[in-house]
Parts: sequence; structure tokens; C-alpha cells
Amino acid sequence: MVSIKLKGVGVRPEVGISIPDGLLSFGNVVANELTNRSFKVRNVSSFPVKFELNSKVRGVDNHSLLKPFTLIPGHGMIEAMQEYEVKIIF
Repeated sequence: MVSIKLKGVGVRPEVGISIPDGLLSFGNVVANELTNRSFKVRNVSSFPVKFELNSKVRGVDNHSLLKPFTLIPGHGMIEAMQEYEVKIIF
């Protein structure tokens, strides 16, 4: 299980996250293979919102030196009433 901290900066940032069924499952993943899923962050306010995504999972040291979960993009800006797709790679 992974928890992601969503941090926004703005006058009164209001965002929503769109994840079907409220759970983003990666299922079974074979060793040495990558899989990805995505979700959407929606700005429901009337002004742009900057965002930064940080995984709360540190993971364990591995041979590839990669973090277990990579978030793409890790930061950005969502215009008013727009959506932004975020991909998670495991």
C-alpha cells in the first residue's frame, strides 16, 4: 500500500482526486518488470493551483537504485477547472 502526500499552494486551493473505486491496485507484478497506473487530479477552484506529489513510501534498497513508486509528473500547475493525469510506475 502506498500513501501519497498532495501539497498545494494557492489562495484557497481545492482539488479532487479521481481514482475508480477509490483504490489504485497494481495487482501481481513479476520481478524485474514495471507496471503503471494513473489517476487524475482536478482543480475545482477558479484559479490555477500549483501542486507537488511526494510518495510517503521510502521502500527498500534495490539493485536498480529506483524508488518503488515513481510519480510522473512530480509537480506542476493545474489551470482553473481543469484535470491533470498523474502516472504511478511500480
